[in-house]
Amino acid sequence: MAHHPFLPSGHGDFIAELQRFRADCGDPPYPGVISNVERLETLYPLRHPRKTLPTTLSASAISQVFSGSRPRLPSAELLAVLVLAHLYCAVENGSVQGDPDTGAPRHWQEILQAWQARRRQAQLAQRPPSSDDQPPADHRPSPTVNTAPSGGRRADPVHPTEPELETLSAHGPYGAVLAERARDGDSHAIYQIAVILATNPYHAAGALAYLLDATAAGHLDAAELVPSPGQRVDHQRVRAHAGELARAAEARGDQAAAHAFRSCALQAELGETSAAAPEHDGSD
Repeated sequence: MAHHPFLPSGHGDFIAELQRFRADCGDPPYPGVISNVERLETLYPLRHPRKTLPTTLSASAISQVFSGSRPRLPSAELLAVLVLAHLYCAVENGSVQGDPDTGAPRHWQEILQAWQARRRQAQLAQRPPSSDDQPPADHRPSPTVNTAPSGGRRADPVHPTEPELETLSAHGPYGAVLAERARDGDSHAIYQIAVILATNPYHAAGALAYLLDATAAGHLDAAELVPSPGQRVDHQRVRAHAGELARAAEARGDQAAAHAFRSCALQAELGETSAAAPEHDGSD
């Protein structure tokens, strides 16, 4: 299978793929990588401040990841800073082109997204199946959606923009509740905001950013909606998630949440119908 520089192959040993990524970046010296880790906020135009990402790394910590001597896979946060720091080293040594406007590596969002998805794949492959992960087939919703009010670890606080707040409020008062929780770093609230925004094509980029935020905090349902690099969020899957969230809210008696997700699921369905409808040129 052809090797695509800087991207995981999606098969084989995860650490071996990381080693190849480091080679693609020119095998930068550890001091340069460490320096970039400390400067990520200024090197990359990140959508939200990444306060939960490591701001310092030691040479021994980096070596342990790439040698495979760590007992577990690197966390999503550690993987993010390693990928971003190495990519900027690649710009500095000429292994990859930088964006003329920002100086950041070209296509860095897609590369980071691909590595986080690959890490999740490797994590699932390592974890033995259990009754908690795999409910009986005849009781399993499709797709699986976390019906609890919260999920995952605390995420970086996010602050929806004014247009995003307007879209959330268009689906009822529950949007304001989600926005407040997202500002506190509630990963489940961030995931739910992503579901609502993803039903509106205008907010496609923002929805993906929120999905990546929640995924980085370990939210499994958000990870299911993150598309492959270069692809868009799947509207049918978004609608299915919205439907499951509506049913879960109804089951716990939260009518405001149920209304919000029924509303956005309908919007997604109408959008799909509109996209599928043949154009009429007015001539019969």
